[in-house]
Amino acid sequence: QELLPQGVELPEAARGVTLRHLTTHTSGFPRLAANQSKLRGLGMMIFGGDPYAGYTEADLMDAVRAVKLQSKPGTKSCYSNFGMTLLGQLLATKAGSSYEALAKQEVCLPLSMHDTTVTFNRTQACRVAQGYRALWRCGPLVLTLRSDPWFEGNNLGGAGALRSTAIDMLKYLQANMHPDGQPLEHALVESHRELFRENERMAFGMNWVRTQSERLQQTMIWHNGGTGGFRSFIGFTADSRFGVLVLSNSSEGVDDLAIELLRDLAKPLLQRRRTE
Repeated sequence: QELLPQGVELPEAARGVTLRHLTTHTSGFPRLAANQSKLRGLGMMIFGGDPYAGYTEADLMDAVRAVKLQSKPGTKSCYSNFGMTLLGQLLATKAGSSYEALAKQEVCLPLSMHDTTVTFNRTQACRVAQGYRALWRCGPLVLTLRSDPWFEGNNLGGAGALRSTAIDMLKYLQANMHPDGQPLEHALVESHRELFRENERMAFGMNWVRTQSERLQQTMIWHNGGTGGFRSFIGFTADSRFGVLVLSNSSEGVDDLAIELLRDLAKPLLQRRRTE
């Protein structure tokens, strides 16, 4: 509430929501804001459009004023793009910046991720992969439906507006796996720390999911992403020995593939442990 613009009041039930609640998805905010058009979402599914097109800061603040929590803050995790949009906007406003400029200044530039952005420059625009919202395979034939990019011309980028490359994301993976000596060492370590425990197998850091894996015999720290025609997964073992990144330009999920890759990487070590 302290960070919201003057005149924007949270409902009584939401007055206790904190930034910690937002980053751990325990705010009780629904997945999407109530004033995000269902017709727009349907149009996105049918025609491949951008469900965030035309959604403004004023729309976001209207949704904040009327938010109906799904649970008491700090008691239950429920992933919320609404909460992520609000978190990104609050941080950017506090810094007197846009979300894109803030992310570049505080994260991308210190980690030498010079190809990670929201708005493409001329050289980046010609290298953009086409996203596909649907795929059908018939023998050697693959039929596809294209998707428009999401968040174009939208300053509310906290829910997934950043676009990147495999090279930049491998830099990010490396920095998180081995934060010692990194420009953002303290912030990276803090972001991994458990802030909310959902159950004995799942917990949350600062937007990182912490899953106890029996097959890996340790905690896996990960996050995935999905926008129109794209999917992503980045994850690593808590001992920082193994990590994986998967980027895809289709709407087919990549989580299972990424986790299997991580398990395959760790398999020789696990076999040695069993023989010992």
